Amino acid sequence: MLSYLLLETAEMPNITNVKPIVLLPGVKSVTIPEQKVFDDQVFPLILFPDWEGARDWKIWLKDNIDTVRDLIYKFGAILFRGFTVDSAQSFDEFCKAFGFKEYNYHGNFANRTPVVGHVYTANDAERRVIPFHHELVHCVDIPTHVFFYCEEPATVEGETPIVLSNIVYREMVAKEPEYVRRLHKEEVCAVRVMPDEDDKLSYLGTSWKSSLQVKSRDEAEKVATEAGYFDHEWLPNGALKTKTRPLPGIRVDKRSGKVVFFSTVHIAYEGLDDAHNTDPKKASIFRNGDYMPERAMKNLKEALWSNSVQFRWQKGDVLVVDNIQVQHARNDFRGPRKVLVSMYQEDVRLL
Repeated sequence: MLSYLLLETAEMPNITNVKPIVLLPGVKSVTIPEQKVFDDQVFPLILFPDWEGARDWKIWLKDNIDTVRDLIYKFGAILFRGFTVDSAQSFDEFCKAFGFKEYNYHGNFANRTPVVGHVYTANDAERRVIPFHHELVHCVDIPTHVFFYCEEPATVEGETPIVLSNIVYREMVAKEPEYVRRLHKEEVCAVRVMPDEDDKLSYLGTSWKSSLQVKSRDEAEKVATEAGYFDHEWLPNGALKTKTRPLPGIRVDKRSGKVVFFSTVHIAYEGLDDAHNTDPKKASIFRNGDYMPERAMKNLKEALWSNSVQFRWQKGDVLVVDNIQVQHARNDFRGPRKVLVSMYQEDVRLL
């Protein structure tokens, strides 16, 4: 088994008590075994064209965009399956049809290659599990919506697991109340080393030049501060060691009042483990320098994976997630896998 925890489910989710879904004309909601139900609501919502006209998503989205945007917020994530999104170009057009503001990011961890328009490869680096995270959680300016497009599914696994962050918070309150209480009161940071040159073998091996989109050290220090790194140190090998600005360990979605695990805690503790970041257990810290308790981090990892949904990608699938509510990860895989990404944001602060 390649993933950390791939839940094998032979039966459909129990949707007996699921709240009725008022759908748009032209589409239907479909159910797959991997879906789950939380608070009487299915996760994620899966939409499929119910008549030939809806397959022309350009017309359908234009006519229904406000309601579709509301559904993203209501369900946290929508998988569009069976729509005629058949290329990177059409994926770019699909994303832009939602009317969100294009997110121009820097400070990213991932090795990404521009494809077309506002579309990038999801991650160019080696096969491996990428831990759960809210995208660019450490930055001052964050994307509110992340779109994924399956250009080619992996032969084996390669899912993009998703999980509702408020459900994870709820479970952690039950399992680790003292740790959660501390996260409510104290801020956390992540320590990361950016190499001098891009390391294509590492899933987080973007150099400080690429990550910050600069050419000189002076520019790097300025942009790093603006992006959300409040402390930085140049290493003898030319790498840049950074510490993210202190952020709340727990945050609140202003729209719903739901509490979410929106922080660097998990991704830094589990993920900063390449040739340039060799001790991930020291990468996630409280503001005063204390490390994360091992038992709490084990329970956090289990809460994330056990509540996740891991559906099999199909060619042409488009998944859009509300980045405030939903964390995503990546399973290891075999065979070719081409998943593209595009990021956007609303003009209002949601945290």
